[in-house]
Amino acid sequence: MRSYRFVFLICALFIVSLLLSTALILSHPELPLLPNKIYFYSNQKRDDLGLLLQEAFKSAKKSISISIFNFSDHQLLKSLKKAESRGVTVGIFADKSTFFQLEKIFPQVRKDYKLQGLMHRKIVIIDDQLVFIGSANFTKESLQVHENILLAVKSPFLAEALLQEKGGGKSYFFLDQTLKLWLLPEDKEAEKALIQCITSAQKSVKVAMFTWTSTLFVKAVIAAHKRGLQVEVALDRQSCNGTSRKIAQLLHQEGISIFQNQGPGLLHHKFALIDDKTLITGSANWTVNAFKRNAEIVLILNPLTAEQLYFFKDLWRILTLSSKRLDKLAYAA
Repeated sequence: MRSYRFVFLICALFIVSLLLSTALILSHPELPLLPNKIYFYSNQKRDDLGLLLQEAFKSAKKSISISIFNFSDHQLLKSLKKAESRGVTVGIFADKSTFFQLEKIFPQVRKDYKLQGLMHRKIVIIDDQLVFIGSANFTKESLQVHENILLAVKSPFLAEALLQEKGGGKSYFFLDQTLKLWLLPEDKEAEKALIQCITSAQKSVKVAMFTWTSTLFVKAVIAAHKRGLQVEVALDRQSCNGTSRKIAQLLHQEGISIFQNQGPGLLHHKFALIDDKTLITGSANWTVNAFKRNAEIVLILNPLTAEQLYFFKDLWRILTLSSKRLDKLAYAA
């Protein structure tokens, strides 16, 4: 038993050191070049999300609009201040938890006094055309260590919809793809649309989620498993043993494969891959508050291009290889 524990400890330390070394050698991703082409980035795939956003701020000529939950990264703040100093109009809509710190640097920062929940969106719009949407907060840890993805696209139409708060499940077209957009908490049909997406799955459902407490989503995922679909779920280690524990138990009891991240950071993803064809993503965790109280953004993208599918298959491979698969005793009474 002692030798087994020793081997497990060595393996765990190796994985942690590997992930830490990976975080230290993040690559410098390029900004989107082609209009109406959707790009994806992930720090798990060694993309430096912080540098990407710094380059976006540097590229701004007229305006930078930001909606964010947490913003404390010094390099990003510095880049944003430089953009402002050269005449770029900077607008920030922040959660009340970070509002007062940002107000010292950017007096124009706003918060929604009527919002019952969190201002949890993570959106950047450059010059009313270059859009970034993702799961990462603008903190050093979230951009470099925690597991996140970022979507980017040059689209004046999508930028306008976000700036004017036009969600409602409206479809936007990018080459041969359709992107449907919901802005919570106003769009009450978003949750139903996502559930329907899972319910209509025919081959596979892969979910990577930081916090999951909604029984509506777990029922849909379990039903997919019972229909014989390939179902896999990746959950954050801390959340899996805390806030998301009940959901993890329900999934585990049904025999669904569950992976817990073992790295130094959080598994902060909020995405689901359906039939290797449709992507659900955005800022919303699968919780009641996310869909009823918080300011969130939810997207459904279909169909994924071959390049995008490769991105997510590779990301899922990295995610599962660096995670621990729960055994039969994980939730024994």
